[in-house]
Amino acid sequence: MTTHPPRKILLMAASLGSGHLRAAEAVVEALHTLEPSCQTEVMDIKQLVSPLFRLIQFQGYELLIERAPWIWRFLYRNSIFAGRKFAAPRILLEHGNPRLVERIRQFAPETIVSTQINCHELACLNSRRASAKTRLISVITDYDVHPIWSKTPADLLVVAHRELLERLISLGVERARVHDSGIPIAASFMIPMDRRAVCARLGLEPEVATLLVMGGSVGFGELDEVVAKLMGSARAYQILAVAGHNEGVRHGLEQLKARTDARRGENRGRNRGSLQIFGFVEFVPELMGVADCFISKPGGLATTEALARGLPMVFVNPIPGHEEKNAEFLVRHGAALAVQSISQLRPALDSLFENSRAKLHEMQFAARALAKPDAAIRLAEEILKRECSPQVTATASVSSEQAVHHR
Repeated sequence: MTTHPPRKILLMAASLGSGHLRAAEAVVEALHTLEPSCQTEVMDIKQLVSPLFRLIQFQGYELLIERAPWIWRFLYRNSIFAGRKFAAPRILLEHGNPRLVERIRQFAPETIVSTQINCHELACLNSRRASAKTRLISVITDYDVHPIWSKTPADLLVVAHRELLERLISLGVERARVHDSGIPIAASFMIPMDRRAVCARLGLEPEVATLLVMGGSVGFGELDEVVAKLMGSARAYQILAVAGHNEGVRHGLEQLKARTDARRGENRGRNRGSLQIFGFVEFVPELMGVADCFISKPGGLATTEALARGLPMVFVNPIPGHEEKNAEFLVRHGAALAVQSISQLRPALDSLFENSRAKLHEMQFAARALAKPDAAIRLAEEILKRECSPQVTATASVSSEQAVHHR
C-alpha cells in the first residue's frame, strides 16, 4: 500500500474583529473531520505583516470607520478603486513582509485558503515564491462581491449565494473558478438544540420574546444605547446583550441594568422583561437558538450564523461599504430589517411581535431558505478533492450527507 505524506493546508485570516478567524477555524474543523491526518495552520496576517502594512491597511481602515466612515464608503463604491487590481498598494504586498513569507515557506502548504482580501492578495503574490504548485482558494465572507475580487488570481473563489456567483461571472471570472457553497461557520450551528432546556439554564421564560443584541467581538459603541431603548419598551423583552471584549460597553450595560432593576423594584410586577449581560462568549449557537430576533451590525459571519439558526435580524449602524451591502442583500431576501437610527428600533421590533408574530415567522422561513450551515464541510471537500484518496472521498461523502441531514 502506497502511503502519502499528510496534506498541508494553510488558512490565512486577519483579526479585524473575529469573523475572518472564525471562518478559517470552521474550515480547519471540517478538514480534520474529513481527514484527521491533514496538517493545518491558521495564520493571522495582522501579526506577521510589516509595521507599515499594519499602519496603512489595518489601523488606517479602523480609523476611517471610526472617524470618517463616509470616506470608506466612497473608497468602497468608487469606480477608480473598483478598477484597481489590488486593494492594498502592491509595494506593501510584495515587499517588507519577510516573517510572513518565511512562515509560508517553512510550512510549504499545498493549498492556501484566505478569508480576507489582504490575505488573498498576500497569498497570490508571495506563496508561489515557495512553491509554484500551491493552490489558492479565497472565501468571500460577505453578501456582496466587490469588483476587485475579479481582478486578482485565485484557483477558486467561494461565495455565499448564487447571485454573487453570477456577479463574478459577469465581471469576467470563469464559471469553473467560482463555487457558491456558502460562508463557512462552526459545526456547532448544525447541532439540534433543546430550546426549553437552554432557556431553563439561562433563566429565560420560553414564551416571552427574547432579543439577542450583539456588536461583534469588539462590541460597538452604541450597544448600551440600543439596549436602553429596548428596556424602555412597554412590551416585555428578555434581552441577551453580548459586549464582546469591549469592557467599557460592558460596564455601561451593567450600570444600565442596576438602574433598571432599581426602578422595577419600585414597580414590581408591571413588566416581565429582563437583561442579561455577557462579554466574549463561546456559546453563541445556544444564544441564537433561544433568541426570537437578532439585533446587530450586519457582519458576514454573524449574519451567516444567524441564518443557520433561522433567526430573523434587525440591523443598526452598519459599517459603510461591505456591511451596508450585507444589509441590503438580507433585507431584499426577507431575512432581515434595517433601521436608519436607534430611535426607529423599538417601533420596528414591536411591530414584529404583533399579529401573532406573522412577519417574524416569514423572516424565519426566509432565513432558513438562505442558510448553508454545511458550507465548511463542502469547502473542505473541495480542498481535499485534488489528488485525494478513495478513503478521503468516501469519508467526505458521508460527512456531507450528515451535514445536510442536520440542516
